[in-house]
Amino acid sequence: MTKVIFREVEYTDIDILYDDDGIKEISGKNNALYIIAERDYKPVNGKEYEAIESQAENIANDFTDFASGNDYYFRSYKHILEYYGIKYSPATVKKLKIFADHYTGDFDDIAEFLTITTGEKWNTYTVNGYCQGDYATGIYCENHYTAEALDLYVGAAAGTVTEFCRIEENEFDCYGFFVPDEIKWNENKLREYLANIEGDKPENITIELFDGYTQVARYREV
Repeated sequence: MTKVIFREVEYTDIDILYDDDGIKEISGKNNALYIIAERDYKPVNGKEYEAIESQAENIANDFTDFASGNDYYFRSYKHILEYYGIKYSPATVKKLKIFADHYTGDFDDIAEFLTITTGEKWNTYTVNGYCQGDYATGIYCENHYTAEALDLYVGAAAGTVTEFCRIEENEFDCYGFFVPDEIKWNENKLREYLANIEGDKPENITIELFDGYTQVARYREV
């Protein structure tokens, strides 16, 4: 039997995780996952998120101005929706009126806006990092993402995911096996998780966790 080893990578490269069209708008707008991290890591689908955020704010402002009689460009709420490329219905207008009344621009507001405009339920998912104020928030469609997937994708941006590489016959096979730290810290869960990835029994894989560096003295002859 070929010995397969999953070895923890010292420095996790999460860019590999996000290089996936399945979480981008290219695969369908409701499949897109938007992640905003309160740290140095760049947002996931950040430009797309900013466009949605801008549209939500503009519509909220235009609805508020139109309701107060201060908007002299739009002829009706239907006109506003058509201008922004949103399908009109009386129900959509009613929901956006309520949305405009309490809009503040936070993540929950954007999830609500996407729920109204796409017809599917959107929500937010936050993972806390290891330092105070260190967290990442994902805005996602509930029909397309599970809690397990969000722990992985959002957790990576918060720094709570570890990468493993696969070694077979004493040679590196490939990198990019990501595991939430909550699972990594439990040996039984970790073994089951990696065995499921490998498609083998837990007892048939070997796991090597990073255990620090060692310094070895060197000598030169003079």
